[in-house]
Amino acid sequence: MRITISTFVTAFLLYFSGVNVIASNFKSGYIITLQLDTIYGQINNNSYKENSLICKFRTNPSDTLRSYTPDELFGYRFIDGKFYVSRFVPQQKRAVFLEYLVKGSLDVYFQQKDDNVNRFYIAKDTLPLRLLKYEVKDIYDNGLHYQQLNNMSQILLEYYTKDCPEMVSVIRKMKKPEHENMIRLATEYHRRVCPGGTCQVFEKKMPAKVFLSVSMGIGYYPLPFKTKIDLINTQSPGFYFSNAVNLLFQQAWVSESTYFGIGFADYKRIPVSLMHMPEGNGLLPIASYEIDINHLNASQNLMVGIRLPLKKISLTLTGNLTTLMFLTPIATSIRLGMIYQLKAPRRDSRSFSAFE
Repeated sequence: MRITISTFVTAFLLYFSGVNVIASNFKSGYIITLQLDTIYGQINNNSYKENSLICKFRTNPSDTLRSYTPDELFGYRFIDGKFYVSRFVPQQKRAVFLEYLVKGSLDVYFQQKDDNVNRFYIAKDTLPLRLLKYEVKDIYDNGLHYQQLNNMSQILLEYYTKDCPEMVSVIRKMKKPEHENMIRLATEYHRRVCPGGTCQVFEKKMPAKVFLSVSMGIGYYPLPFKTKIDLINTQSPGFYFSNAVNLLFQQAWVSESTYFGIGFADYKRIPVSLMHMPEGNGLLPIASYEIDINHLNASQNLMVGIRLPLKKISLTLTGNLTTLMFLTPIATSIRLGMIYQLKAPRRDSRSFSAFE
């Protein structure tokens, strides 16, 4: 069986990406010990779910990586970013790291679990931590389908803010607890009941990042596997010019490293992709899986590679393996490229750099 250079490079990049993808998404931050001491270093920024369960911390890149559970820390925070504090959640019967959104007369916290459903919690100095329940269930009965809404969040919010009757109308206008309306409600409540006090909004409000990715290189098609579909209209094995242009949109609700992409690639493919692209310095892994909407089930593409961030752009080296019907490899390529950020996030002056 003939193995091309691009196949070998793709396999190497797949190995490199696999062994580095977890350890590469470190950002500057600090941990707060149970004694309220602050230790600065680097924290691994993972998915919302992982961030709520464990904090992976090191003081510098050469230091030993330590993993802290919610029982071992008061909290941790990324510089100019998310702030997590350890709280015992009765519904889960354990302590977890909740993202601290608002600290004031009404504290607001956020968590996301396996189902990617946003969960918001509230607490006061005189009242315990409670989950704002908002559930929509699909009901099937005798051939009929309807949705049942369980919205206990309004009742709970009215109870926690009962010392300010003016908040009732604000709460009843909320259809569903979300980041923006929860922050707006908590800050408005604090302004009314404690006008001279400090209300801290820890969430850094910023638009999602958007990148333009351009790459080109050389590919080989077809690989020596039997197929009935010829995407390039030739059965003569040979090399071809490989290229791809993609727009990448950050999916921060999943992870700051997750991007949805759409673009144009080899032999009239129109790929939609899900990409993992962590932030950091030095050589970083990138990986994506694409489905060609021009050929639907006929063509998919696995991309793995490395990225070198510079001042305004990133240079990339990627290996690509195109498959047929999710199984049979039909083409492989290697590309050099660059990634340019089109939309940069703005810092919000409401976020704070230290816990008070």
